[in-house]
Amino acid sequence: MERNLMLPSNPRYQPKEMKGTFGYDNLYCRAIDVELATMETLHELGFIPDEDFRLLTPELKIKIREEITTTMVDKVESEITKHDVRALVRLIQERLPENLRRFVHVPLTSYDVLDTARSL
Repeated sequence: MERNLMLPSNPRYQPKEMKGTFGYDNLYCRAIDVELATMETLHELGFIPDEDFRLLTPELKIKIREEITTTMVDKVESEITKHDVRALVRLIQERLPENLRRFVHVPLTSYDVLDTARSL
């Protein structure tokens, strides 16, 4: 699937180098990073057992980040969840081993994820 990399606002004023970060289908990449980093912290604090956390390999993290697009989040939001971050969480959970799914978005609010992602 090809990503939609249209930049917000007038493309004439947007450097092409910004598409990797601000292209439309990349807008949730940092939010995914926040969700995965939170899972790492939960593991470090002892909430996710070692045997489960080992399933979250670097390759799986890359796969999740590469597969989930803003267009996908929008579709799940409009058809199922009626909530943007809930849609993102669902898409992440679908790509994780079952043992890890319950830890996505714990103990976060939507603003925790989105505000942190925007600041990154």
